[in-house]
Amino acid sequence: MAEVFRQHAEWFRIRPDVDALVVVESWPNGWLQRVRLQQTYRGVPVAGAGYVARVLPNGRVSLIEGRFQPDIQVLVTPSVDAQLAEVRARAALVGGHYPSDLRILQFEAERSW
Repeated sequence: MAEVFRQHAEWFRIRPDVDALVVVESWPNGWLQRVRLQQTYRGVPVAGAGYVARVLPNGRVSLIEGRFQPDIQVLVTPSVDAQLAEVRARAALVGGHYPSDLRILQFEAERSW
């Protein structure tokens, strides 16, 4: 399947060493194999981006559906170390409180029908 993305790089606009598609799940569906690929940006999963591919018994890809964010650019370097992140996460989950210097992120829900 990776060959499909390499052969048609202009369709997917995957930037080397920046974007990737990572197999996160694979399951049989009748005589086909379905494979779910998650987009990553600099190793961090991109929410809502990726593909599901249907693979024929001979290994050929019959269908790819989904979406890819080709021009995404975000800072993915952590602003706190792992130990401080754990302390803050435990405080927020256990006590329901978070430090006042912790930025609150709000995510937009996306619906698809």
